[in-house]
Amino acid sequence: MNNPYEFLNLNPDCTEDELESRYLELKMRYSEDRFLEGEEGRIGAENLSRLEENYREIKRLRADTAAKQEFGGDDLEAIDALIKQGRLDEAQTALDALSARSGRWHYLQAIIYYKRNWYTDSLRQLNVAISLDPNNDRYKKSKEALERTMNGTVPPPQAGAPQGGAQQQQAPPQPADDAMGMATCCQTLCCADCLCNAMRCFGCG
Repeated sequence: MNNPYEFLNLNPDCTEDELESRYLELKMRYSEDRFLEGEEGRIGAENLSRLEENYREIKRLRADTAAKQEFGGDDLEAIDALIKQGRLDEAQTALDALSARSGRWHYLQAIIYYKRNWYTDSLRQLNVAISLDPNNDRYKKSKEALERTMNGTVPPPQAGAPQGGAQQQQAPPQPADDAMGMATCCQTLCCADCLCNAMRCFGCG
């Protein structure tokens, strides 16, 4: 994909209102065109698909740019800052915009999944992070703590059902140790919140 703004006939500095207005205008047009007969219908359906792709790409680019402008630093540092503020949707959008997916990329993805109570997906991302950076002790200890919770060896406190997504393990964990070397960050917190806060600290420094 080249410049996604070109397909919508917009400049990169257009406002959010201009973007949304143009997107809705074209979506309505192409949605109607795809029901035309023959070649016109095929082109209408193709244009609708291209519109969605370019619109999503613009939204990803804007989220990534906004994060870097707000927090500075590189892309992953900006995303890490969004996660720490609990702005998970923005962090996910900015993360999706990155094509280079290092161990730390997968580590941050694991944190987002963890905070959504999607423990299985979080563990999968930690495994990828470890495979890409096998000498990183933080990733390994994070995995160990999460596995203890998922296996039920550390009793979790009572909690409500996870929000959204596939069914996952219940409630934040209670690790017996300092949760990935984060003692200075978490040792003053109660046990029920220990790993949750350790996960919030992932990627620090």
